[in-house]
Amino acid sequence: MVENTIGVYVENPEIFRLLVRKLKEKGICFTLDFNVEEPGVHLVITDSPWKIKGKVKILVVRNCDEVEYVIERAVLAAKGALAFNSLLIGVDPGENMGFAVIGDGVFIKGRTFRKIKDLIREIENTINNLLFIKCKIKVGSRSRYSEKILTEVLKIRKPNVTVEVVDEKTVPRTIPRFVLKGTKIPKDVISAVNIAFAKGVEVTSNATENNYS
Repeated sequence: MVENTIGVYVENPEIFRLLVRKLKEKGICFTLDFNVEEPGVHLVITDSPWKIKGKVKILVVRNCDEVEYVIERAVLAAKGALAFNSLLIGVDPGENMGFAVIGDGVFIKGRTFRKIKDLIREIENTINNLLFIKCKIKVGSRSRYSEKILTEVLKIRKPNVTVEVVDEKTVPRTIPRFVLKGTKIPKDVISAVNIAFAKGVEVTSNATENNYS
């Protein structure tokens, strides 16, 4: 077996192109050259699991929306882990909302949103598709959009997920150490990363109703 190597067997060309591009962007070791009857790799990412034989871990990718999540699960599996110990989701409220995901201290993904419903959908997709022991969703408090975002985030019900409000006055504006110089990451995503790492105050839906009623 090729240790820590991920095999890729994907028949859908659109999923294949996106998956390979994302694996290369993340610098993850993978191979297309293996025998589906006896894979000889640590695990296989595929959209056709019935074609993979032998004793090998299989991660199924069904569409392009799942690609990033499947990659993160594959990386975990290659390390011998089943789930993230800690998943942090940072949200920087504003007209252009920053979103960032940190898994066990490592930046996983980030992007910006103009609509709250799209942001909430991304948060739900993240916690539904990534495995974790505990998750904290942290929302900055300095914007007039904070209340609306917080109200929607608190509607997400899932075990081991807590929601915190972060006072943005206490959040540093420096670029996080793992954001490489020259990497093009939107400033709102950087702010979301810093919010994710900042100390917050846990809130519940009842507390929010009382505060804003």
